[in-house]
Amino acid sequence: MGRADVQYELELNKYEEVGQLSKFKRKSWIKTSVVKLVAILIIGILFGRINLLLNQSDNSGIAPMGIAYLIAVVIKENRRNSLIASIGVFVGYLTINNSLTD
Repeated sequence: MGRADVQYELELNKYEEVGQLSKFKRKSWIKTSVVKLVAILIIGILFGRINLLLNQSDNSGIAPMGIAYLIAVVIKENRRNSLIASIGVFVGYLTINNSLTD
């Protein structure tokens, strides 16, 4: 009786355990992916709302932070993240549209 016979008698199937582990990894990856996309969207909205006042007398200014954030996300070359970030920045700019001059 060799070592292989003992393992067969215990009826251990390592291939099933590997399959279950890959399913767990996929499910956790999907959860982290959704959380990551929501975080990218919220950060895009918040950066899109940053308004730099150039002149204190007339309460109007510019908002360059959203564009800078969008460029930083696009450089990573992930289309899904770039799309979500651009939607977030666009929504952020829409919420402060009346207070911007440029």
